Amino acid sequence: MRSVALRAGALLALWASVIVAAVTLDAVLHTLGLIWVGFWLGPIGTALVVVSFVYSLRKRGWIEIGSPHRLLRLHEALALTGALAILVHGGVHFHALLPWLAVFAMMIAVASGLMGEFLLASARSRLTDRERELRESGLDATNIEKKLEADALMVRGMEIWRVVHLPIAVNFAVLAVLHIATAVVFW
Repeated sequence: MRSVALRAGALLALWASVIVAAVTLDAVLHTLGLIWVGFWLGPIGTALVVVSFVYSLRKRGWIEIGSPHRLLRLHEALALTGALAILVHGGVHFHALLPWLAVFAMMIAVASGLMGEFLLASARSRLTDRERELRESGLDATNIEKKLEADALMVRGMEIWRVVHLPIAVNFAVLAVLHIATAVVFW
């Protein structure tokens, strides 16, 4: 149970550190008179987030390249880095509602992804620990399997987390595309 709390704390700290890093970097850019860098971090961050979806394409069988586990780690790293760049791009400017809605949706998508990772890792850890306990107690494989059915069902349920995470990510994508379109039209 302690490892679950530590993992939850670490993921929450990671999410918060992205926000703190963005605010800090934005302040440094403003102090140095390099506000234009923040402008270009928007397209760069967006590109990183788009590339991170290679994992989703692989999971759905649309492409065959790469290991799903490695692509998941790449997805996480690119999405967090892209989110950081997009947050710096947004800065602390309060001149338009649509970009803020997109940033808010992005941070919800990031939190959703971290939450899914946490829940799945916790469910898998619980299943592994419970299986080990049952083996050590001397139960045979058939009885162990029967006793682990509920925990295995929990892991399978958590693997379906994408059903929740995907619509959140799509919401962000729609708001981001609307922001980009309006920025291009009104630039």
